[in-house]
Amino acid sequence: MTGFHKPTVAALACLLAGLGSAADTASAYDLLYTGTYRVKLADPHDTLNCRQGPDLDHAILLRLPTGTELAAIAVIGEQKPWFNTDLGCYVRASSHYLIWHGPGEDPSGMCDRRTESC
Repeated sequence: MTGFHKPTVAALACLLAGLGSAADTASAYDLLYTGTYRVKLADPHDTLNCRQGPDLDHAILLRLPTGTELAAIAVIGEQKPWFNTDLGCYVRASSHYLIWHGPGEDPSGMCDRRTESC
């Protein structure tokens, strides 16, 4: 059967545990609003790099484990946005790494302020 690949036991375990899958990466979206977020990574042993500036070229100041709460105080950039955080460093503003932890529903999932009036 072409186009079909039997999933590995590890991939199935991750999917069932809700820890991540290929679909998670495809459905990740940019986070566009300031507020409170919590680090959530596919591998709970990984860390999210919090950098000196809003780019991969900047030094890593902190490594944030899953569950770390942070406040995004400013959104930097539009194509691949970064958050300036209350921790004094920057993280990539993506649902691949962060989940909304503020009051109500995640506003980034509702509309894209770059292309819609929200």
